[in-house]
Amino acid sequence: MNAIARILIIISAIAALSLDAAAQRTTRRVKATDVSAAALPPVSAPYDTLQQPSADSVVAAGFEKTLSSRRESLLLTNKLERHITDISFTITYLDTQGRMLHRADHTVTIDIPPGQTRAINFASWDTQGVTYYIHSPRPTRARQATPFDVAITINYVTTPKNPSDTQQ
Repeated sequence: MNAIARILIIISAIAALSLDAAAQRTTRRVKATDVSAAALPPVSAPYDTLQQPSADSVVAAGFEKTLSSRRESLLLTNKLERHITDISFTITYLDTQGRMLHRADHTVTIDIPPGQTRAINFASWDTQGVTYYIHSPRPTRARQATPFDVAITINYVTTPKNPSDTQQ
């Protein structure tokens, strides 16, 4: 019985020590009044977002999707006087009678300097490989495939507020 009493005393001592350790605060206390307003970073965001930019500010062209491709590609040309860092666009897929087959929204982080063009690739909506872009080369098994056209709308572009913040 004496051994059991010793074990209980040791367990009690360990528990008491661990309670003291758990209550100890190890973080440094800083009062909010100790931080000056001048030391804080500026509140303004470093980027501007242009919602629904004019049609001539970004040109989307060169769309490509062949029958068996699981990827689509598109060329984006920056007609603005600033870099583009992000772009959001909607692609509406239309059959040859102009009826909507599908619509997809895409947002891409990309660096497009003023006056330059960049290609982007993204996963195709046609996972079964049964449609092809109407201006792509006509596939040999065209009877079994559905041609489609696209309408591309630019939703917004993001540009740095300060032109020196761009990548060169």
